[in-house]
Amino acid sequence: MAKPCRSVSTARIGNAASVNMRTASTQPAGCQRAQSWHDFFNALIWLAWPRAKGALNSTQQRALNASGSGRRGPLSDAATLFDESGLVLLAPDDTLASLLRARQWRAAFHDARALWQTARLYVFGHSLLEKSLQRTPGITGKCLFLKADTRNLSGESIPEWLDTRVASAWDSGEIQRPEALMPIPVMGVPGFDPANSAPGFYDNTQVFRPMRIMP
Repeated sequence: MAKPCRSVSTARIGNAASVNMRTASTQPAGCQRAQSWHDFFNALIWLAWPRAKGALNSTQQRALNASGSGRRGPLSDAATLFDESGLVLLAPDDTLASLLRARQWRAAFHDARALWQTARLYVFGHSLLEKSLQRTPGITGKCLFLKADTRNLSGESIPEWLDTRVASAWDSGEIQRPEALMPIPVMGVPGFDPANSAPGFYDNTQVFRPMRIMP
C-alpha cells in the first residue's frame, strides 16, 4: 500500500530555493510555494502517482549519491526529465511507439490515428501540466512506453497496477539514460488540438523535428 503524502511549505523548511519533493522517513513530503502552479501540479502528480513518484525520488537521490560529487549523470538527467515532462503511453502493441521513436510524426499522429483509440496516454510531468496552461507549440513530453491491454482503461484515472509498473521501471534500473524516453510533441497528440487532424499540421519542423542523422 502506498504511503500517504503530505505537503510542507518552503517557509517551514527554511530553504526557499528548494522545491523538490523530499523523502521523509515515513512518507514523501511536497515542498510548496504559495501561488505556484508548478508546485500545485507537482502535488497533484504525487496524489495520482504515489508509488512512481516515490521511486523516482529515490532514483534521483541514489544517482546523486553515486556520483560522489553531487553532479548529475545520465540516470539523474533521465529521472529529472521524466519528473518534469514525463508521459506514459500504453498500447496493445509497439506500432505507435516504433513510429514515435523514429520521429515519423505524420505517420504516428495522422496516418495511424485510429491506433490512438486503443492507446492511453497519461501525464506524469508536473511541468508539462504547467506548460499546457499556455499551450505553446513546442511543448514536448518525455515518454515511457509500456505494452498493455487497454480495453478496460478509461484513461480518466491512474490504476494502481500502472503506478506500480512505472515505479518498477525506475526501481529495477530499466531506465538508465534520457534516450530511453521518447520525445513526444504534445501538440500532435490526437484530441489535444483540433487543427492536428490535418496532415499539413506536421510540416512545422520547428515543432515536429525529424530524426537527426549522425555523421
